[in-house]
Amino acid sequence: MRVPNLPRFAVIALILLGFVTSEASAGQRPKKRSQAEVARRLAACRGQVTLKKGDSLSKVATRNDMTVKQLRELNKLKKGAHLAQGMTLKVKRPDYCSAMEAEQEAEKRAAAKKGKGWTIHKVKKGETVERLAKKYKVKPEAILKANGLRKGKALRAGLVLRIVKKNRHALKEGEQLPNGVGYVRMRPDHAWGTPGSIRTMQDVFAQFAARNPTSVPAMVADLSKKGGGHLSPHMSHQRGVDVDIGYLKVDNKRTRGLEVMTVETLDVAKTWDLLRLFLNTGHVTDIFMDYELQGALYEHLKARGYSEKLLEKIVQYPRPPSERVGFIRHYRGHHHHFHVRFDCTRPDDPCAPAEVAMIPDRPLPKVAIASASEPEERTKRVGRGGQTSTTVAFPEGESDDDAPFDLDDDEDWESFTEEALGQRRAESPSRVPRFGPATRRVRR
Repeated sequence: MRVPNLPRFAVIALILLGFVTSEASAGQRPKKRSQAEVARRLAACRGQVTLKKGDSLSKVATRNDMTVKQLRELNKLKKGAHLAQGMTLKVKRPDYCSAMEAEQEAEKRAAAKKGKGWTIHKVKKGETVERLAKKYKVKPEAILKANGLRKGKALRAGLVLRIVKKNRHALKEGEQLPNGVGYVRMRPDHAWGTPGSIRTMQDVFAQFAARNPTSVPAMVADLSKKGGGHLSPHMSHQRGVDVDIGYLKVDNKRTRGLEVMTVETLDVAKTWDLLRLFLNTGHVTDIFMDYELQGALYEHLKARGYSEKLLEKIVQYPRPPSERVGFIRHYRGHHHHFHVRFDCTRPDDPCAPAEVAMIPDRPLPKVAIASASEPEERTKRVGRGGQTSTTVAFPEGESDDDAPFDLDDDEDWESFTEEALGQRRAESPSRVPRFGPATRRVRR
């Protein structure tokens, strides 16, 4: 075929026109598929089809980019085999299946992350990072960092983005746990809590250090970050009322951070002393501890003479981990630390220490509350700012028939704890949790 002679400017115009046309074709976005088309493609990716009325081997083979011979071999069909409506045949998986399944899996993973500090957004045509930041009231840099994007790069339609959620669990007027006696901060940036929680912790560690002057300090890991909100990888630790504390090791050995503990390596006596001090503050609602380590604690407390009824109220073991009973309960991931949760949620809540220790230091059958007329019977306990709280135990050999409380009795246990927290309930009745230390009863 003879090519006509064209002027030079015409040749240049044709070349430019072809370049623009090819660029437009390359940049053109594929037409969005309907839901029915997506469903049909996903069904084809399963590698099998169900025959409908009028289907034949040749029609099925053509629709699935196969030959009749390949279709017969795949399904082990003989020539002239009868095909019935509703019959299932194996077919070759289309080439697009891997990419389509990967996209579906990505969307599932993104949907599963909802509620864990993020909200999910699927980019629409024309949306930019700046517009999304304005819509969700976050900084553009936060979107870029959370999704590994470069600044100035256009967003592709259909891209799934993670957007940082608005902080619904803010820590207002929080305080940072300072360095102190009886503990070591592992992560100062994650050592923020409500004023009441911080002061309660300082009290407990001061008492623990006074009772165990030669002990290594406890390791304090995460509380909350400044301002609160989601703290990876935790589901809690958002409001400044949760703290992770490492277990104490046998032979007074210092642990390397949060060290995985076993029944053989756990110093049960000292760990219990610390747990008991926390429980006796009257502001602990939950303690999470590994179930196997609970078993060691349970045997230790039995050996010290604590009654079964009292143990039922303290520790979940030996009941199954699925039962939400006792202050100390199992939750996965607590084999290298225990988790303490306080009820000191408000910044103006003083969280004053309980006037009566709920759990005796040694297994005593009866515990009484000192009356104002018997100051000589009081036993002082170290408190914040020189404050003291009192407990009285009956001397050995003395009759306890007139004791006002019996910790083995369910009704007396409730009355005892109500008395212990009576002052707090009077000051702030709405802040005492219904299943907190003041009212918890065994669910049967």
